[in-house]
Amino acid sequence: MLLLSLISLVDRSILSILSPAMLHDLHLSAEQYGIAIFVFSICYMVANPVWGFSIDRVGLFTAIALAVGLWSLASGAHALLTGFVGLCCARAILGFGEGAAFPAGLKTVTETLPAERRSLGLGVAYSGGSLGALLAPILIVPLAHRWGWRAAFIVSAVVGVAWIVGWWLLRRAGWYRVASTASVLKAVPIGSRWNRSLFATAGAYGLGAAPIAFGLYAGPLYLNRVLHQPQGTLGHLLWIPPAGWEAGYLVWGWVADQRSKLHLGTGAPSPLGTH
Repeated sequence: MLLLSLISLVDRSILSILSPAMLHDLHLSAEQYGIAIFVFSICYMVANPVWGFSIDRVGLFTAIALAVGLWSLASGAHALLTGFVGLCCARAILGFGEGAAFPAGLKTVTETLPAERRSLGLGVAYSGGSLGALLAPILIVPLAHRWGWRAAFIVSAVVGVAWIVGWWLLRRAGWYRVASTASVLKAVPIGSRWNRSLFATAGAYGLGAAPIAFGLYAGPLYLNRVLHQPQGTLGHLLWIPPAGWEAGYLVWGWVADQRSKLHLGTGAPSPLGTH
């Protein structure tokens, strides 16, 4: 799951990291770039519950393999771009496919870990996103500088296919096992799940992610067009904010687990719950 979220963030970050060169070659404006990012974000938002529902119905392994295959195809399609419409279509499919990554991480953690270890487990699974955002500038900028920005998207598609092969081998080997101490969500009416805790968590996560997303998408253009940093130097700068993001996932996951253990030890209801 860490690798899954890492690949997801790398794939979506390539456009922002290479945006100065891509916009120049495709003759696109910053406004058109912003529209393409908006299209991705809308499709990604809609896809999260869709993939969550699919994972619950058809199973984790099948649903996530389909999702990664879809977004790898979309990422590779970026190498064929010739204009604005194609960019929006590719970003839309990429966003829809990548909407499966976080629901898959949550499903895996709840199936394989007991309640008192899930916060750190979720932090590890999701930290691949921040790690991917950290590594992407360091890896993508030199690759694009040598072989061109289209090559970066081809490599990302190949990596996605390699992950699917590894996922299939994991299932074939029988290494994915539901922990005996992990609780299973009971079948309950869908209305009973729409509670204040759910909306509070979604709101906190969504509002907290907004400034991160803005920085990741707008940062490269700002550095290039306002601060006049060339494309080749962006890799030395853009890894810094995700480094703090990566540390935060692990630190706050550990803190939440310690709090959960205190609640479980005193017999008080755990804030993480058992479902």
